[in-house]
Amino acid sequence: MAVELIASFGFSRDNVTSNNLFIPIAYYIKSINTPGNFIDSAKYADDRKAIKRWFVASLLKSIFSFSPDAVLKPIKDIIDGNPGSFPLEEIIKRFKNTNRDITFSDENIENLLFTKYGSGDALIVLSILYPWANLRNSFHIDHIYTKSRFTTKKLEKRGYNHDMINYYMENFNYLGNLQLLEEIPNKEKNDREFEEWINANYSNQAKRKDYMEKHYIPDVSFAFDNFEDFFTEREQLLVAALRKELV
Repeated sequence: MAVELIASFGFSRDNVTSNNLFIPIAYYIKSINTPGNFIDSAKYADDRKAIKRWFVASLLKSIFSFSPDAVLKPIKDIIDGNPGSFPLEEIIKRFKNTNRDITFSDENIENLLFTKYGSGDALIVLSILYPWANLRNSFHIDHIYTKSRFTTKKLEKRGYNHDMINYYMENFNYLGNLQLLEEIPNKEKNDREFEEWINANYSNQAKRKDYMEKHYIPDVSFAFDNFEDFFTEREQLLVAALRKELV
């Protein structure tokens, strides 16, 4: 059931860097007699949330990259000593200030901004930012400012200087320009500039506000020429959201 639970979070085995990540989850579920409705029942919602937080933090911190027994046995003991719910806080305390620490400092969170499109961590970090998204559905990682516009040739045609071109080319693939979109809206967005797309799809102010809040869209100009300001402001919103979820 551990594999199915991780799949329900939207992750496949391709996202999992070590099969050891499944072992504490499987052991915990077995310790509560493997309820058949664990993945879907509201009764276990808090457990699933705690397990997902442990799983995501453990992936990002690569805690099983060496000597897995040094992690597995203490976690087994903690689960045995704390029956009834997944003991996330006890696990955090046990490994705090060690080389298996799954807490996040401000520096750790700032470094997550360097998560890049196409990297193994992209979906993992976005899953933290989009807790409302059911990743079992077809969500795609989308460039807010469409990536096809980011070529040196196209930027030169816009009259941008060397420094501006470098900024655009260096940053368009990073987290500040990435969002999760369901398959159909993503296909509809396609190659359109963000300003055109948001104006066409969110002319209703209430719906626009809801979209902007869900996707951490700053209240700035969405013109392509304003990408640097947009990117900088959105990174600040992402850092605040990541701090809320991880600290």
